[in-house]
Amino acid sequence: MATVDRPTPAAVGGQPVAAFVAGGSATGTWTLDPASSRVEFHSKSMWGMAKIHGHFTSVGGKGSVGPSGTATGELTIEASSLDTKHKKRDTHLRSKDFFDVTQYPTITYTVDRISPLDGNRVEVLGVLTVRGQSQPLPFTATVTNATADAVAIEAELDVDRSRFGIGWSPMKVASMNNRIVVSAHFRRADR
Repeated sequence: MATVDRPTPAAVGGQPVAAFVAGGSATGTWTLDPASSRVEFHSKSMWGMAKIHGHFTSVGGKGSVGPSGTATGELTIEASSLDTKHKKRDTHLRSKDFFDVTQYPTITYTVDRISPLDGNRVEVLGVLTVRGQSQPLPFTATVTNATADAVAIEAELDVDRSRFGIGWSPMKVASMNNRIVVSAHFRRADR
């Protein structure tokens, strides 16, 4: 698991994330801004010689932060919205060999808890659900912007797709490990 590590204390008002949350500025409900957010995936095929890059064009989400700083939420991805700029490959990725988007139209990450770490970093504890299979997937994210009305979080994490029943890879040509890059921008919803 990797972390996007861009120390920018000024992005959170010159204070660590813990102080921002403890001060009550984050308390309330938040909605993901899909126009400013992006979920990408990166993988390798042909025994590591070919790199596959793509993203999901339809993402949504929400979250809430309590007065004590506890945070929960959900990120929802329309599985059929994947785009690798290769129509035949995209059709195959949507099939039963991979995401099986007809039976499992959404991918979700349910946030159970977000805890501030040092500086701009937060620990995210939650569950990823792909193809109806749920697995815990904790990661560390970086808060790149935080104001009373907007919060931006970035993270990079590794996902073993075989843990979610996506094991298709004749002759082991495709990697089971995929890098997911998330840039999530939230807007306050309760004002």
